[in-house]
Amino acid sequence: MSLKKGEDFSELVKVEVPKYKQLGADGKFGEALEGLLMLEKKTRQGGDAPSLSKVLVAIVEVCHAAKEYKVLNENLVALSKRRGLLKEPIKHMVQSAQGILSELDYDTKMTLMDTLLTITEGKIFVEKARARLVLELAHIRESEGKIDEAAKLLQEVQVETFGTMKKKEKTEYILEQMRLCLLKKDYVRTQIISKKIHPRVLNEEGFGDLKIGFNKLMIQYYLDGRNHLQIATCYWHIYQTEKDITAKLEYLKLQVLYAVLAAYNNEQSDFANRLALDSNLEKVVPFQKLLKLFLTPEVMNWKELEERYRSSLNALSVFEDIEEGEKLWADLKLRVIEHNIRVISKYYSRITEKRLATLLDLDIAETEKHLSKLVVNNSVYARINRLSGVVVFKKAQTPSEVLNDWGSNVESLLKIVENTCHLIERENMVHKVENK
Repeated sequence: MSLKKGEDFSELVKVEVPKYKQLGADGKFGEALEGLLMLEKKTRQGGDAPSLSKVLVAIVEVCHAAKEYKVLNENLVALSKRRGLLKEPIKHMVQSAQGILSELDYDTKMTLMDTLLTITEGKIFVEKARARLVLELAHIRESEGKIDEAAKLLQEVQVETFGTMKKKEKTEYILEQMRLCLLKKDYVRTQIISKKIHPRVLNEEGFGDLKIGFNKLMIQYYLDGRNHLQIATCYWHIYQTEKDITAKLEYLKLQVLYAVLAAYNNEQSDFANRLALDSNLEKVVPFQKLLKLFLTPEVMNWKELEERYRSSLNALSVFEDIEEGEKLWADLKLRVIEHNIRVISKYYSRITEKRLATLLDLDIAETEKHLSKLVVNNSVYARINRLSGVVVFKKAQTPSEVLNDWGSNVESLLKIVENTCHLIERENMVHKVENK
C-alpha cells in the first residue's frame, strides 16, 4: 500500500500513541517500541509532521519510563538519519530528550548528552537546542574543576550568528563565554568575545541586569591591565543602570576611587570633572573631598591624605583582597606624586632638585624617577641639570618664537597707546564743548 505525501494521521496517532504508552507502562517495552516505530514509519512516509513529532516524543517518553537508555540512544541516532525525516519532528525529539536530562544519573546523562550533541551537529534547525546542551555540559565541566575544557566547549559555539535565538538569550550566552574565559585567565579572547555585544543592545529595555553583568566582567578584564580609567567608566555604566540607592552610592564611591587612580590625560580630566558635578557626591562627602583635591591645583601631602581617607577607602569592597588593596594604595600614592609634580610645574619655571624633593616628600633619586616618567609621557615639560641640581620647567624658545612673541607684544603695546590717545582726544573735545 503506497502512502501519499501530506496524509493526515492525527486521528490514528491520537488512538495508537496512548495505547503503546500503556503497553510500555505494563512492562511490555519491546512490543510498545516496535508499535511506535511502525507508526513512525507510516507518519514519516505520509509526510505528516505534527503526527510524526508526537510519535517521536512518545518513543523518548516510553524509553525513559522503562529506563531503557541504551535503546533510547540507539534509536535517537537511527531516527535522526531516517530518509525523508522532516526538520520539525527532529527538533521536538531533541527537545523531549533534552527535557529528561535533569532526571538522570551522571553516567546516563553524559551518554545521552553525547548522543544529542552528535545528532545535532551541523543541523541549523536545532542550533539553539545544541547551544543549550553545550552550555549545560560546560557548567558540568566547570563544577568538576575543568575550567579549560568548559571554556573551550563554549568558545566553539558562534551563538551571535544564530537566527532562531532571542537577543537576550544570545547576550546571556556570550556573557557566559566571557566569564569562563576570565576564569581561565584568557584575557585576549575575553576582549575579542566582548566585542560581540553592541553597547546599543545593553541599553535596550529589559537588559539592565545583563548590562551590569557585562560591565562587572569587563572590570575583571581591565583589572588585569590596571586600566583604572576604563574600570571607572564601567562603574559609571553600572551606576547609571542600578536602581537601588545604596548600591548606587557604593558604585559612585568606586567611580571616584578609580577616577583618581587613573593616569592623568585629557580623557581622565574630562571624566573627573564631569563626575564632580554629580549631586549624589554630597551624600558621600569624604569621596567628594578626595575628588576635589585632585581637581584643585594645589600640592597635597601624602601622609595627611592617607591618614584622612584610609578608613573610608578601606571600607570599599575592592580593598577586601589584601594584595589588591596594597596595589591600590601604591597607585594612589603614585597619582598624588604625579599631581604634585604637575602643580609645581605650573608655578615654577626653575626649581632646585633639593627643593622639589622636599615639596614631594621624596628623596632626590625617587623625585628624578617620577619626573622622568611624566616627561616621557608628555604630561609635563622638564629638563634636569644635574651639575647645578636645577630642574627647568619652562621650555626654551627658538629664535623665531622669541621674535613672534616680541612682535605680538609690540603690537599689543601699540594698540594700548592708540586707545589711550583716542581717549585723551575724546576728553579734550568734551572739555572744549563745555568751555564754550
